[in-house]
Amino acid sequence: MPSPLNADLFEILPEQPYTAADLDYNSDCRTNTEQQDETARPAILPAAASWKTGRLTM
Repeated sequence: MPSPLNADLFEILPEQPYTAADLDYNSDCRTNTEQQDETARPAILPAAASWKTGRLTM
């Protein structure tokens, strides 16, 4: 499906998928920790094998 912005789209996924508990913002959850501590940011998966434009650098 073409982008309405006439641009390539790329989904960024974490190496460790988020669980419901990770997303419970009313607790001391993983997402709160990652947002508040820059050293706790999640690792992301490498670029998709189908990405061929060469505009993405990781």
